[in-house]
Amino acid sequence: MAAISLIATAISTYYSAAVSKDQLDQSREDSELKAREQASRVTFWTEYSKDGQKLVIGNRSLDPFTMLGLLFDVNSETAYRTDDRSFYDAPPATIAPCTKVFITPPMIRLKNGKRLTKSATFNPQWLRFSDAKGDTWARSISHGLFNLDRDAILPEEYKFSFDAHAEPTKPIKRYISQIQQSDLLHLKGEPLEGCVPNK
Repeated sequence: MAAISLIATAISTYYSAAVSKDQLDQSREDSELKAREQASRVTFWTEYSKDGQKLVIGNRSLDPFTMLGLLFDVNSETAYRTDDRSFYDAPPATIAPCTKVFITPPMIRLKNGKRLTKSATFNPQWLRFSDAKGDTWARSISHGLFNLDRDAILPEEYKFSFDAHAEPTKPIKRYISQIQQSDLLHLKGEPLEGCVPNK
């Protein structure tokens, strides 16, 4: 009887430990999903209109976020003719809830003082931003969404391009245009449909 009792106790202990582990894993998963709620609703994309291509940054949450930078380059005959093949990094800006803001080619100044034409197209690379709770994130069209404060593994392309503070590294900084892009300091916003409250 003692042996049977020991076996029963061992089985009970094993299943209790398994249940506790499952509950802990579920709690961690729920916590991670909660932490990503707002960040998952911050996106960027390109779209076309009669005025050419637009680079759009959208906030589908009901909280503002702070854009730390948006690295992009352009395809443009104007830039090639002036040997201005630089990357651009949009300056910090606060994006209001349920809002999308636009960057259009004519907003970009070149080294010769001229602007890009409407025929230019954007190649967006990395959006870096902080959410309402102060967590720092990075999003890429090809690599997805990453928490820069907690994710243990980041894409090599990101680590090559940015430091721990989401600032461009020296190898990348030398390719970023140093021309003052004053039009990017005051991005125009429009209401964005499909907003969802953060839980």
